[in-house]
Amino acid sequence: MTLKREVNPGILKPGMHRVLSEVAPGQWQIVGDTGQDLSLLQIDVASQHAIGMQSANMMIVDSDSKVTTKFENYKPLPQIDGAPITPENQRIRDRWVAAIILWLTPSELRNAEATPENQQAVRNALKKAKIEISLSGNGTEAIIFRNGEPLASWMC
Repeated sequence: MTLKREVNPGILKPGMHRVLSEVAPGQWQIVGDTGQDLSLLQIDVASQHAIGMQSANMMIVDSDSKVTTKFENYKPLPQIDGAPITPENQRIRDRWVAAIILWLTPSELRNAEATPENQQAVRNALKKAKIEISLSGNGTEAIIFRNGEPLASWMC
């Protein structure tokens, strides 16, 4: 059973973080507490958000109830069926794809400068991990495959 409540982080031990998910405008559910390193926690939450919780807004707060990281939902805006993707929805789709690629990228390349060499290294790493991205002709659907199996999908 899931409890819905307003954000009230309460007291966390120093170094602890709380993950929250918005269940209604201004109402947040506590998903979990952890002492995990923040950079690793951000990657974990970002991957879960992009793959299984795309429609939720989420955040990580620290022991002082300060928001350290926000995750905006990937819900597409309404558009005409069969029409090419709108610029707004393309930005949402591309943000979703980028979040998953970041999660699948080896740690040494995550914060690397965006040089042609590093971009090629990311492409090579994704190819080695058997990651493929498929977009529909009009851009309104995207599927990310790993080892030939669907990992995640997004659509308008």
